[in-house]
Amino acid sequence: MEKILGVGMFILLHCFYNYTLAQTDSTKKENDKVIVTFEDSLIKKMEKKFIPKKAALYSVVLPGLGQAYNRRYWKIPLFYTIGGVLGFIAYSNNEQYLLFKDSYNAKISKTNNPTLSVFDPFPQFSQDIVLVNRDRFRRDREFMVILTTVVYLLQIVDATVDAHLRNFDLSDDLSLEWEPFSAPIDIYTQQQQIGLRLKIWIH
Repeated sequence: MEKILGVGMFILLHCFYNYTLAQTDSTKKENDKVIVTFEDSLIKKMEKKFIPKKAALYSVVLPGLGQAYNRRYWKIPLFYTIGGVLGFIAYSNNEQYLLFKDSYNAKISKTNNPTLSVFDPFPQFSQDIVLVNRDRFRRDREFMVILTTVVYLLQIVDATVDAHLRNFDLSDDLSLEWEPFSAPIDIYTQQQQIGLRLKIWIH
């Protein structure tokens, strides 16, 4: 009877040990899954996908916002500085254009009616000189406006292209290599072309 009880106790202890070991392994696997899942989700959150259309839309709404979306913050003051300088020059040219325009109109009015009292910003200049300056400042103003528009469009294109390039795969599976090359001698000119060749390797 004691032998039977001893064998029974041994079997119970053995089953309890196996059950405890199985629970420990299961808990460890669950923890490993949680860690892996957490790491994978963290990596996915860190790897931001840049959408070119969204970057372009942001730049259209507010210049520089597309660069901020692409995390190219150093470009924002660059575009605003260029645009600000061009805008200030356009404003100054417009102010001078308005003054010479008023002067020209005043001289025309005095020519038609000498007794008429009209304010002339540049009474010391002749009508021809005023006309030349009026047209020059108008032309310069329009040119600065065009350049400012070009800078505005350029920052949209820059944000769109930059978003494309940020998504471009530059992993270890892709490599670039420069190597020299020489073309066969031309039978007519007896000249040989020598240069560099760029090879793209995809492993």
